[in-house]
Amino acid sequence: MMTNAERRYTRHHNWIEYSSHFAWIGMTELGIHLVGEVVFVELPSIGQRFKCGEPLGSIEAVDAFSTLYAPVSGEIVELNRELQAHPEQLNADPAGTWIVRIALVDEAELDALFDAHEYASLSIV
Repeated sequence: MMTNAERRYTRHHNWIEYSSHFAWIGMTELGIHLVGEVVFVELPSIGQRFKCGEPLGSIEAVDAFSTLYAPVSGEIVELNRELQAHPEQLNADPAGTWIVRIALVDEAELDALFDAHEYASLSIV
């Protein structure tokens, strides 16, 4: 399982890369493996606001459906629109494919997320 020391991770197998007041959110390699071959990604709208833990989109695979939960509270400021036409990008490069960019409401929420070492040691499947 690949992890990045600069990212934070969730139990739902999302990665969060943050800088200043913004965070990019994607799915981990394990998360994509558990869902299966991604065929569709439902994205929220720019400007939508979410609280930590609320559903903000979904990922559909050949045989499964997975809800994408907001790992932190914030407002959607950018979408990876390429995923609508080419959702298979998540299969090919989950660590390098972000889904949404969010303006953080409370950066302290990042402290509740796992670092790379903690995520790698989880036995969640």
